[in-house]
Amino acid sequence: MLHNYCEQKTAGYPCVGGVRFIFYDILGLSKKQIGEDDALAFLFSSPKKQTEKAYQAGKSALYDKHDYAQAERQLRKAAQLGHAEGQRLYATLLFLHKKDIPAALEWMEKAAAQNEPHAVRRCVELYSGEDGPYEP
Repeated sequence: MLHNYCEQKTAGYPCVGGVRFIFYDILGLSKKQIGEDDALAFLFSSPKKQTEKAYQAGKSALYDKHDYAQAERQLRKAAQLGHAEGQRLYATLLFLHKKDIPAALEWMEKAAAQNEPHAVRRCVELYSGEDGPYEP
């Protein structure tokens, strides 16, 4: 069935192109949303590398570039992939820039559940009733 799908989608392109088409279809993406090289790199890279890459890109966008939209996209990806520091930074971003306290608490708790030290400290402070500025 996969072979037929590949042949149907590629219409004469090499099979690698069929893999690309299948990849786009599975993720619900178009070539405009993700380039072929990015799609192949994503397809063949390990989940750990993808997670760390998203975290580093989000951290850089947040602290170095102050590009909060880019930071949110990348940190959300890292958080959803289970990166504890990414979850903490995403929670911080949600709290400080989006003012979405329920979502921020949810992500901070997920990071704390993975023993991310700053998240654990912050959850203890939040739930013990300590006042003070929110700091990651």
